[in-house]
Amino acid sequence: MTGLPGSGKTTLVKSPHFPQSAVAVTFADVMSDVLRHQFHGKTLENLWPHERAVVQLEAAKRMVHKESDRLLVIDGHLIVPTKRGWEPGVSAPIWESIRLISIVVVRVPPMELISRMPDKLSNNSGYSIEQLKGAQNFVDATAAHFAAANSGVLPGRVAETGEWWHGCALKEIVNAESRQVDAERELGEYIDALGR
Repeated sequence: MTGLPGSGKTTLVKSPHFPQSAVAVTFADVMSDVLRHQFHGKTLENLWPHERAVVQLEAAKRMVHKESDRLLVIDGHLIVPTKRGWEPGVSAPIWESIRLISIVVVRVPPMELISRMPDKLSNNSGYSIEQLKGAQNFVDATAAHFAAANSGVLPGRVAETGEWWHGCALKEIVNAESRQVDAERELGEYIDALGR
């Protein structure tokens, strides 16, 4: 599950509508745990790109192995705001280590997004409404790319288990303040259906 910072991903997975048959894991939390154990004292921001890729890949492996008996919902970012602008939050090798069945993109109107995250996404930090719209378009295109790549490359039998693999779906959920409960129900019903 992805979306811009402040889109409400974590709130949605903590709602009472989130199915018990699934478990949500925040990618950043698992990466922080990997950092503590393998890169003592460093943060993601001060890692070199090749070190960040190592942390991301190890975090992905830990998530998959930890929750192998339940549907795993990963709360993460395809892009993140940095001092240098919007940068990739997850790289392609990470998705290759996880057998995706769906990517859920959580969307929020840009003005509402700014009001939710004034310290990170205000005009003071340099992100205009137009830049946020552009970032959302980039998230949409990246999600569509990963879904298409996983659908086109992975169908067939999974070698380790012999199970059939049917590719990756793409789902959009609008999490505007006026439809919060609807978004919670929609996500819960969608994840419940994926788990069957």
